[in-house]
Amino acid sequence: MFRITDTSSGFRVEMSSRLELIDRADELLTQRLLSRATNLDSFAVRIRLREALLNAVMHGGRQCEDSPIELDVDFDADGLTLSVADRGPGFDWRRRLDRLEVLADGGRGIPLMGIYADEMQYDSGGNRLTLRKRAVREDAKSLQRT
Repeated sequence: MFRITDTSSGFRVEMSSRLELIDRADELLTQRLLSRATNLDSFAVRIRLREALLNAVMHGGRQCEDSPIELDVDFDADGLTLSVADRGPGFDWRRRLDRLEVLADGGRGIPLMGIYADEMQYDSGGNRLTLRKRAVREDAKSLQRT
């Protein structure tokens, strides 16, 4: 399942918990970013999306077709908000925030998302993540070039 619904400020995807659908969601978001000509860092947006969906598919949905993942993407004048939710049991995200395991097989997703997001918030149960990325202002872009 991969169902797209347009909303007033963006779109919603309901998808099965399958790894290959992460690429499809990434392609959709990339197309929407390009069509809006936003001042968003597309790499930062895409890395957050992929890491959030990977965690939802692997840990929340456990790659089970019957365990849906929900992605909400909302654009506004100041940037973009991504929300990823699964129906898994959640986890204690507070214990994972400061732990970066560079040499481990996993454990880098949460710190990576934190680096590339302006705001990152889990719900109390640990199965909905909301990420915010602000657009780069034009005056800030010109300062970076000098």
